[in-house]
Amino acid sequence: MTNPQIGQNAPWDGYVQMAPAPIRKKQSGLGITSFVMSLVVGVGEFVLIAIAGIMTASSPGGRMDSKSPEAIVLGLLLLAGMGVAVLGLILGIVALFTPDRGKIFAWLGVAFNGAILLGVMALMVIGLMMKH
Repeated sequence: MTNPQIGQNAPWDGYVQMAPAPIRKKQSGLGITSFVMSLVVGVGEFVLIAIAGIMTASSPGGRMDSKSPEAIVLGLLLLAGMGVAVLGLILGIVALFTPDRGKIFAWLGVAFNGAILLGVMALMVIGLMMKH
């Protein structure tokens, strides 16, 4: 086979040069932990908010007694979930700055934990703004 650019047979003629396979970075353990924490906390907060809605709807007059033990425990669990979401957010941010590691789970953990925090805080602000 003649190489038209050189005009003679080149030693590499007839061979197809293949690009090296891309090196896949191993995912960061902190990023995976942040992502899993966001899933667990997100489901937990959703369940707690649903329970609060059911308790409010089933109480007389459609108002839950804020001093009842059930309401206090529910509020403390919501705050604990927010604390875990803050921890997950911090772990995700740390994972973003870890060199030579994949960033997908870190980004997902930061996004989901941030959304959980903003969502629960927004619900708390809406609840405080409602007239009693």
